[in-house]
Amino acid sequence: MQVIALKTPLIKEYDNLELIIKNSLDKFIANGQNSLFRQNSSSQQSSYKQTSVLGDYKNFSENFNYNQSSTHPLENSVLAVTSKIISYAQGRLVAKSEKAKTDEQFARQEKQQLVIQEADEYLPSTYSKYNMMIAIKEHTLTVNAGIDESNASGKYVLWPEDLQASVNQIWQFVRQTYNLQNFGVIVTDSHTFPLRWGGSGHLFGTLRFFATARLSR
Repeated sequence: MQVIALKTPLIKEYDNLELIIKNSLDKFIANGQNSLFRQNSSSQQSSYKQTSVLGDYKNFSENFNYNQSSTHPLENSVLAVTSKIISYAQGRLVAKSEKAKTDEQFARQEKQQLVIQEADEYLPSTYSKYNMMIAIKEHTLTVNAGIDESNASGKYVLWPEDLQASVNQIWQFVRQTYNLQNFGVIVTDSHTFPLRWGGSGHLFGTLRFFATARLSR
């Protein structure tokens, strides 16, 4: 398995995400980086066996046929899209009030009101010595209902609406644009867990292959 970063412009609110993805993929193909994908069927199977984090090959062989010879550099690939840029494309940002920009306590209260508004279920911040709110959003246990302030230019970034519909739309667009047969899309984000320091990568939406939880070598 090979992971390749696609260069994109800075994503802004209400940008056309499909157009940005297409332009980035076109540049990727034009630059000849597609050679990284050109492998024969035996090397594809060998590479796959070393990446069991994707799960058992038999479980999703109906969706991804790794024995099929690729006629397009994007065939047999998976596009990973961060949830934040989907939020930007949907305009899911809320500007901080002027008072919140200078008053830390008021900013915390303002954010907590957003958490209450966005969460399906939540615990008050008084349950946490770090003044964070443990919440359930879209069947996921998370902190502050997934509301993020990093790289947001003084705004709160909310989780995307109807995330699976966005995954379906991106998959359909790329598949039809490049006439692909075996192609998948995942939406990723960083995630924290109770009683565990730091964050880890998390998958919030998939299409066209089965995601599994087997992490053995």
